[in-house]
Parts: sequence; C-alpha cells; structure tokens
Amino acid sequence: MIVTRGAAEVSILAPREELHRLVSATLKTGVFHPKPVPGAEEAAEKSRLQRLLSEADNLATRMKLYLESIGEVPEPGEASLGRVEDWEKTATEVVREAEELDSKLDPVLKRLVELRTPGTEFHEAAEVAKAYSWLDFDLDQLKGMKHLRVRLLRPPREHVERWIELSRQEPVLVTVVEDYEPLRALVIVVYPAKYEELVDRLAGETDAKPLVLPSEVPQNLAKAAKYFEGLEQRLEQELRSSVPRIKELLAKLLTVREAMRLLLSAAFTKFFVALTGYVPHSDMRRFAETVQRETGNRVVIVQRGYVRVEEELETPSVIRVPKVLAPFKALLESYGLPRPREISPIIVMAITFPLIFGMAFPDLGHGLVLLLFGLYLMKKAQFGSFAKGEGVRQLGLLLVYLGISSMIFGFLAGEFFGPWPLGELLIHMWCSLGFTKPPYATPLFVAHVQELLIEKGIEAVKELCPTLAKEFVAGVMTPGGMMTLVVYFSMYVALLLGTLLLVLSSIFGFYNYLVAGETGEAIASGLSKILVFGGVFIAFLAGLPYLPGDAIRVAAYILDKAAADIAHVHVPQYLAPVVNTVWPLVAALIYGGLLLAFFGKMVEVIRHGGSVGGALANAALELFDLLLIAVGNTISFLRIFALSLAHSGLMYGFYIMAMMAGLAAGSIIYLLGNLLVIGLESIVAFAHTLRLHYYEMFSKFMISVGKPYQPVKAYARIG
Repeated sequence: MIVTRGAAEVSILAPREELHRLVSATLKTGVFHPKPVPGAEEAAEKSRLQRLLSEADNLATRMKLYLESIGEVPEPGEASLGRVEDWEKTATEVVREAEELDSKLDPVLKRLVELRTPGTEFHEAAEVAKAYSWLDFDLDQLKGMKHLRVRLLRPPREHVERWIELSRQEPVLVTVVEDYEPLRALVIVVYPAKYEELVDRLAGETDAKPLVLPSEVPQNLAKAAKYFEGLEQRLEQELRSSVPRIKELLAKLLTVREAMRLLLSAAFTKFFVALTGYVPHSDMRRFAETVQRETGNRVVIVQRGYVRVEEELETPSVIRVPKVLAPFKALLESYGLPRPREISPIIVMAITFPLIFGMAFPDLGHGLVLLLFGLYLMKKAQFGSFAKGEGVRQLGLLLVYLGISSMIFGFLAGEFFGPWPLGELLIHMWCSLGFTKPPYATPLFVAHVQELLIEKGIEAVKELCPTLAKEFVAGVMTPGGMMTLVVYFSMYVALLLGTLLLVLSSIFGFYNYLVAGETGEAIASGLSKILVFGGVFIAFLAGLPYLPGDAIRVAAYILDKAAADIAHVHVPQYLAPVVNTVWPLVAALIYGGLLLAFFGKMVEVIRHGGSVGGALANAALELFDLLLIAVGNTISFLRIFALSLAHSGLMYGFYIMAMMAGLAAGSIIYLLGNLLVIGLESIVAFAHTLRLHYYEMFSKFMISVGKPYQPVKAYARIG
C-alpha cells in the first residue's frame, strides 16, 4: 500500500467456440482489466454489442433510481444467470426483462416524482386539496348552471383588492378566503353569465389560477385531500413490492454490461479470439488457474512481466486497501492516481488527515457529535435524499475517524462543548494531575480563566485550577503571559508537524523521480527540496526540549542566524548554546539545497540541448520557485493554528453571550452556538485539511496521471 502496484499485461488466445466460456471465467475472477485490441470483428457485430452495453447500463441506472426513490440503497441483490452459452443472447434476454419491468414501474415513478416535486401540477393540486379540504362538495356541480356562473379562483394576495373592487362596481358577488395558503387567497366569484368575459379578463390580469383537480382525482376537495394523503404511500408500496425483482435485475444488468465490455475489447479471427488486458501480479496465478479450469484447458495465456516506465502510462494503477482505509482511497482518487511503482500516500494520509483535522477542531463534545453522525451514515448508507450507497458509508467512516481525532485533541485541550460547564471538569482533571493548563490548551482556555478572574475573582480560578491560581498569586504567571505561551505552543506544534510532512513529501517526490528514470530532475527538484525542508525541520526540531514558550523562539533564532548576518542576530544567553550548535547545520542544508536546485537545473537544461542563457533563466526560475515554496508551504501550516484560534473565538463569543443572558436563555444560546460551530467549523476544518494535503503535500510527489484499475466482474452468479 506504500508503493502503487502495476499489473501484468495478459493476452489470452482461445478458439472461437470457447468465447462465451472464456467470458464467464474471466468475469468470475473479477481481476481482469480489459484493454481494447483492434481486431477483425465486423462493424455490425460491434455495433450490436455497443448497443447492448448502453441499454444494460441505462437500465441499470433506472433500477438504481427506483431503489433510491423509496429510500433503498441502490446496490445489486442476489441473482443467478445460470450457465451462459451465448452472452449476446443472454444480454438481450436480460435487457428485455428489465424493459418490461421498467415499462411497468415507470408510470408509478413518474407519478411519485410529480407528487413530490414542488411546482408540478400534481404536487400543486395535492397542496390545494389539503388547504381547502373543508370544501366538501362536488366541483362538477358548479358547471351545470345556466344563468349564473360560480368560479373558484386563487389570485396572489396582493391582487385580492381588485376582486373586492369588482364586487363594488358590478353585480358580482365575491367572497375572499385567506390564511389557507401562504402566497395566494381563495376567491369565490358568483356572477351572471354575461359577465364571463369580464371575469376572465380580470383573472388573467391578476394571475388568478382556477381551482381545478386532475381528472383522475375525486372532484371533491375533501375526498381529494384523503386521496392524496394515501397516494404517495400507495405508490411507494407498489415500488417496494418490486424491490427483490429490481435488485435481481440490477445484478444481471451489471453482469451483462461487464460481459459486453469484454466482448467489445476482444479481437477476432476466423478461428480464434484474443483478449488482452491487465491482471495484478499477485492475482495472476489464481486468474490463470480459474480460466484454464473453466475452459477445459483450451486457452493459451501469455503474461508480460514488468514493463518500462513509459509503457506503464497505459498500465492501470492497482491500489487495494482494506475497508477501514477506503475513505482515504476515495480522497486520493479525487486528486488523481499515482502511476505504478510510485508512492501511494494512503497510509500516510490515514494518519495525517485525522491528525490535522483534530488539531484544527479540538473539542471532545463536537468530536462526539461527528462520531455519532458518522456511525449513523455507516448504518443507513443514506444522506437524506442527496446520496445513498457505498459512498455514504465511506463518508460515515471518515467522519468517525475525524470525530475520534477531535475528541482526543478536545480531551487534551480541556474542551467539551466549549469550556462551560462540562469543559471545566476536564480542566479541573488536568490541573489535579499537576498541570497548570491542559496539554493542548487553546486560547479559549485562557479567555475562560480571564473571564473567571474578572467576574468571580481568584477564588473561582483556585476552584477550577489550583496550580494555575498559585502561579497567578505568586506573580509567576499572568493571563497575558499564559495567552502568549498557549499561542506560541499552538504555532510551534503546527509548524513542526508541517515541516516534517514537507520533508516526507519531498522524499516521496525524490523516489518517484528516480522510479520514472528522471535522475536529473530527482537531484535538481527532489533532493534540493529534501535539503531545504530538512534544514527548516531541524530548526524547529531543535526547539522541542524548550516547550512550551521558547520552542518557537529557538526555531526563529536558528533560521534568523542561518538567513541573516550572524553578528546582527541577538540571541538570549540561555538559548545561545542550542542556537549556535544547530544553525550551521541548518544553513548548510538550506543553502546546499538552493545551490543544488540552481546548478542542477542548469546541468539538466544543457544536457537536453538547451543554451547557456536558457539554462540560466530556467535555473533562476527554479531557485525562485523553491524559495517561494519553502516559505509559503511552511507558513501555510499555520492555518492549523488559525483554525484552532477561530474555534476559540467563536466558542468564547457564545460563552460570553450565554453568561450575559442568564441560565435559561443562556443555555439555549450556548446550545445553538455549539450547533452552529459544529456545522460551520467542521466544514472549514475539513476543507483546509484537504488543501494542506492536496497542495502542500501531494504537489511535491504526485504526478496524477495513473489510470484507474477497473476489472470486469460478475454481480450475478454464473453457472
């Protein structure tokens, strides 16, 4: 899982009469990725296969749509195709069966969609019947009068006055009924037949819709309301009764679709058929044994071993992970795929992604909410009406990981839905263990302590954290000093982690360049980044023994002395030994990396036939780019601290508002504030965590031109 695997290129030659057995055997293995091969098949035959593939795929989509419409997970069920003698014939039969079911269920689904979709005629009729269900008479009775006309119209509320004005000017009786619809009123108009044109004109000018019901609905509003109430349930039940059949056909359709993919990739001669594709090296033996057994040893299988890197552009990247890592594979695929033999960062991402998210969003209570929501998505495999299926399960599992990380860092920060009131229990626990603050305290902790000092005095601080109160009383520590320590600590931890990940990403990039055979680029771009980021990482690592307050100062002094005139950097005496010891190594690594980038790029350009002037220009750009990346990418990891600071600010703001509002109203404000923070901040923290991986890390080593491994497989049992 660290290095992306490739696949062996496999060619299978079989007699034409063994074609369908070969297809069945290949589908059963579930590991063959077909590669189209130009062959001698007739265009008409290929057209038939393509048509069957499209029809099977479209009908499979329809089957999934039926399942989604009633809240079922759109996944295939149990099905058996038996022994297949002719895959084209079997595909035709399966498509015909699916079309018959589709023609039966399509009107049901259309009616259900119309009933659920605002703005459609049927949905509006249902809403109107519900609003005016107290009108218990047959609407057709209004159509048979000879000299009088009775119309039920629904104009917008702002036009009701014009109908009232009409009743004042003409012998027209108008009754207005309001408050049953949010935007329209009901106007009952009774008038002599000769005023038909006048009423029609005013109805058009005021956008007054006639109160009518679809012909298949009872023409009595009271009865229509009851009809609509049970209609959705009846439609759903009609679809639900077909679920086993839908899932069975979905499995069959997906299987024949895969079979058509295989047939379309085959090359034919008069007596033989050839299939070419890719099989992972680890599955090659099982694949060959299965195919030979199923075809009676009447096929020839030829395997090519590892190929040159430039040929691997066509080889799919085989990335297999256990289900527990599936969410991180999905995140990687949304960025792109590495080529075979290149580094796959899934395992690293499975560690760093939750780690960064938890550091940016530290709250035990908020993390618990994310954890529970993730478990719910995993169980239901459904996110409202937006998405269903395996993707939702993977999202749920990812939220479980992120929630656990937030809970861990929230526990270390002493936050449980903020500092009040449950967070105070965590703070008191850490202080009872001898700490003056929680290990991963955020500015929210200091703000809470300062608020206690202002509102209730030192005694409240003693009750919360006796060790910190002693330091306040002795004058050893002040709230301002504690805030400085907390801020410096958070900044240092974010930068230390960031520089470590940048070094690791640069090592991955160096390796990928070597694998691709680009030795010059590996030195000029890969190794130079390792040296530069390695120097910066060592500077921050040297400050580790000086946590919490002086750690970031040590790193800053070392980088200052490495970058500036030595004589002009004043270092406090107590930090001078470590700074003076480390800064020469840091300077050597950083300047060595910069020189390597400059001259390495020059040599690389000249070696490929470039001029000296062009080489100098390219080298200058490479040097500038490396400097920009070194500064920008390192500082970018401060967004972890910034998000933690934003979290503290939001929670402190809601805490203050709750304190000012009193216990009852304050509790409501604090609850709503927590819900808002969970919703907004979890999204923001996720987005920034994703950005740090995609831009700061992956851009150092991911070329992202790998092709996905998409083997054909059987979704239904094949005899």
